[in-house]
Amino acid sequence: MRRPSPLIDNRVQRTPEPVDFKSTPEYMKREIEKLKAEIKEKDKLIAELQSQLQQPQKIHNERGAGRKTKITDEMVVEVLTLRQEGYGFSKIAKIYSEKTGISISKATVDKITKNWYFE
Repeated sequence: MRRPSPLIDNRVQRTPEPVDFKSTPEYMKREIEKLKAEIKEKDKLIAELQSQLQQPQKIHNERGAGRKTKITDEMVVEVLTLRQEGYGFSKIAKIYSEKTGISISKATVDKITKNWYFE
């Protein structure tokens, strides 16, 4: 026996309802996890931006590049006291290097007296 053509067949074929995956609990759980991850990333971004607002925008010489100064506070005090006693730059450099074992030049003594002492 031949089967009748579906175009001629008057019987209604029952097809299952299409499943909406967006309404399933598993799909909703996955979406919730995705949203939680997005919220965490946004929170990190907000915290980073707030920390940048609290800190100065640009620090001068932030990488620490360039020549480091060898002038210390103790050196400044010693050089200025010797200068006030009336010694010259070369004599101060010689006395300081003999006293501490650290040699400094006349130019360094001059720089210290110009920056920290006003005659």
